[in-house]
Amino acid sequence: MNELIPTLFFHFTRPPPLPTLFPYPTLSRSPPCLLHPSPRPAAPPAVGAPQAMVRCAHCGLHLPASDAVRGTDGTPFCSAAHRQVAERA
Repeated sequence: MNELIPTLFFHFTRPPPLPTLFPYPTLSRSPPCLLHPSPRPAAPPAVGAPQAMVRCAHCGLHLPASDAVRGTDGTPFCSAAHRQVAERA
């Protein structure tokens, strides 16, 4: 009977888990960007030369001189509405 106990012990325990293919399941669930990396995005467009900045005479906003709306005396404004408010006063 003592010889039978070690043999029965292995019949009642759980079998070891089946081996798995480690890389395959983990890679198949990876995001697509890791499996097939996309080409690098193109470089951002080149920045133009610096522009002169002016300050709106009404609200103080700084904007490029090329975008400013000029008053009758050449004073810069950020919009036509601010020019009209300043000229009425």
